This record gives sequence, C-alpha cells and structure tokens, in this order.
Amino acid sequence: MSFEGAERRETPLGERPPDNQRAVFLDELGREIARVWPELRAERVRSADGLPTRLVVTRRDSVAREEVGCDFDAETGWWFIWLWGEEEPQRIGHVRAIPLVARSVASVMGLRTLAV
Repeated sequence: MSFEGAERRETPLGERPPDNQRAVFLDELGREIARVWPELRAERVRSADGLPTRLVVTRRDSVAREEVGCDFDAETGWWFIWLWGEEEPQRIGHVRAIPLVARSVASVMGLRTLAV
C-alpha cells in the first residue's frame, strides 16, 4: 500500500457539510450553556425555510434572545457564529472552544461568570 499521491479531502465549493455535524456541535454548546447558566434556555431549531439548524438561546426571566449558528470553513474547520443578519457572519469561536463560546453567549445575554 502506498501513501504517494494521497488525496486531500475538502468540501467542494458550493457544497455544504452534513447538517448532522452542525447539530452535534450546537447540542454540545447548548448543554454547556444549560450546565453553567441555568437562567438560560438553549434549544436547537431548524427553520421552515430550509436554513441550517441553529441554536436559539433565551433568558427565562426576559424576552432576550440570541441565535447561534455553526458554519464550516474548508481551511479552519467548524466555527460558532452569530446569526445577526449581517452579510458576513461574525465568528464567536471555534467548536473546540465551547466553554469560551458559551461564556460569550451568556455575556451577550447579560450574564457574567464570577471567578472565585
């Protein structure tokens, strides 16, 4: 068996990676948010208009709401992004940094983590 000429696997332009991988990462983020901030509720939803799965985060005591997506970059992998309706999505953090991303989401929702 030869390793010469090994192919490099990339997502071809115009193709999206499977939505189930996105769902796995969003579920992990949702669990981290619920574990650390019980006052937040995180629910993964899929829109009726066919947009990719997203995580909707709400505060139990207010109408505050944020939507987080997960997008794939062929060079750097999966990233959590804000779904603020901007033309170019804003990255929150890489999927390997779930605690940091959860903290960023909680901060935007008006919650702070106290270091003791």
